Amino acid sequence: MNIGLLIYDLRSGGAERVLCKWSDLLSEENNITIYTFDGQADPEYSYSGKLSVLDLPSRGKNKVKQMLTLVKRYLRLRKQIKQDNIDLLVSFCSTANFPAMFQSVPRIASIRLYSEYFSYRKIYRFLIKHTHTTLAVQTNRLKNDILLDVGEKYSSKIHVIGNPLDTELIKEKMKEEPEEDFLERIRGKKVICFTASFKTAKNHWNLIKSFNLLHKEMPETVLVLIGGQGELEEKTRRMVDDSPIKDSVVFIGKTTNPFKYEKYADVFVLPSITEGIPNVLIEAMTVGLPVISTDCPSGPREILLENPDMNVTTEGIERAEYGLLVEPFPNVLDFDINHIAKQNTVLYTAMKALLSDKKLNDYYRHQANYRTQKYDMTAYKKELYGLIKNEKILGEDTVWTKKKKILYSIYFMCASWFPISSHSKIAQKWRYFWASRIVGKCGKNVNFERFCSFTPGLSVGDNSGIGIRACINGPVTIGTDVMMGQDVIIYTTRHNDDRIDIPMREQGMADVMPVSIGNDVWIGGRVIILPGVTIGDGCIIGAGAVVTKDIPPYSVAVGVPAKVVRERK
Repeated sequence: MNIGLLIYDLRSGGAERVLCKWSDLLSEENNITIYTFDGQADPEYSYSGKLSVLDLPSRGKNKVKQMLTLVKRYLRLRKQIKQDNIDLLVSFCSTANFPAMFQSVPRIASIRLYSEYFSYRKIYRFLIKHTHTTLAVQTNRLKNDILLDVGEKYSSKIHVIGNPLDTELIKEKMKEEPEEDFLERIRGKKVICFTASFKTAKNHWNLIKSFNLLHKEMPETVLVLIGGQGELEEKTRRMVDDSPIKDSVVFIGKTTNPFKYEKYADVFVLPSITEGIPNVLIEAMTVGLPVISTDCPSGPREILLENPDMNVTTEGIERAEYGLLVEPFPNVLDFDINHIAKQNTVLYTAMKALLSDKKLNDYYRHQANYRTQKYDMTAYKKELYGLIKNEKILGEDTVWTKKKKILYSIYFMCASWFPISSHSKIAQKWRYFWASRIVGKCGKNVNFERFCSFTPGLSVGDNSGIGIRACINGPVTIGTDVMMGQDVIIYTTRHNDDRIDIPMREQGMADVMPVSIGNDVWIGGRVIILPGVTIGDGCIIGAGAVVTKDIPPYSVAVGVPAKVVRERK
């Protein structure tokens, strides 16, 4: 598959880093082209695939010029993805999501910050309700809040996928040593660190105020700020230079390896006003640091609690399973170090607790290491490929268009009830004529048996058969030479049942999980296959089996639930 990844540019940032990592993971099975609108800056991160610069950077804040630029981006992008024969377009952040909105290929629009949706609420509501675009968000909280806005029936169009975490790379980078002058400045000190660019959402000014309170009581402390760029960098540096703690704040600047500095810290603090899934928080936990985070929307609560209640916001300090959550800050710019709010005192108290109590510090170091095992790259890759394959199947060619609804009605009235194929070759060809115009992809010599039902999400290879009264719901890929008995049912989604305060029928459907069936597979009669299952090449599934998990190639599986009883040799 040819996949396009679209973003404004490839300078440093969380979205840019995730896109580059996606390019690495997806390039193992796909052809990747990365599109950017601005190519003036060199890419900060390594990536896989081809880079195509569309050369349409932003042109100031004039509304007319912005609209003209948006139209030009849409047109140039449309031309380029047609030339590159792109099958799927994945866009990151609003500057890329909007030009991608009406492109003719299947699309995934990735929202990276909680505030992004609500800043462009009307546009994203239109995107969800009226375009064939799937939304990829980073947290369950954001998905839930969007569904409260647009309605539960759109649940299947919003997918939650976090950020990739390369623990091996982090550990390798930790082997590097920082500069000697850095080591000299922190020698004999207790170190608090934070890694981020100097943007409003990162809230550096309130961290500095809280550190100032701490430093009065614990003068042996040092605050290390890792990262550079951002609209507030100059103001932040001036705030520190004009304060009594100027010799106790270390600015590292922009770096490709923050971990060589973080490993010398005693505590990592995330003071953000809003986040998506904060990469830096998970990475600091991988380094082995105890962490403190504001309970801002939308990621920290889901990282630091095992089963978070997304309707609760921390007041004061909350001792979560994997770190300390503190009361979030209001979004108010204030660089006066002497203006102290309640939240500054709360954060100061939390930092003091982790620096003073060795037992508590050690406990959260252990918990941090344990928690990062959840962010396994193998599991993440499978989740990503599930999303990509799902969106490929759910493209505009494989949804219920008006034309396909009419064709399906004709098929059922005029073809499905004809005799079984073994009794009438004319009936077999007649069903194939109509069914092949409804499904997403249909090979040669496919046998659609009497009364079988399916959706446009079905893709079936040459010489395969859909059994009598088979029922195939949603995106299903069937390979070549597949035999299928009667009354087979294949599911790709289920009803949501998470809440008990409203009926399950009103909770919408869970995320679609495509089913894949390999080549030369024999599926016995009355088999049930559940969402997300992959059946490998050459498998035999015994009659009446309920397949709940993947079946390895050339296996024979039977029973409820289906279990492998032997291998075909």
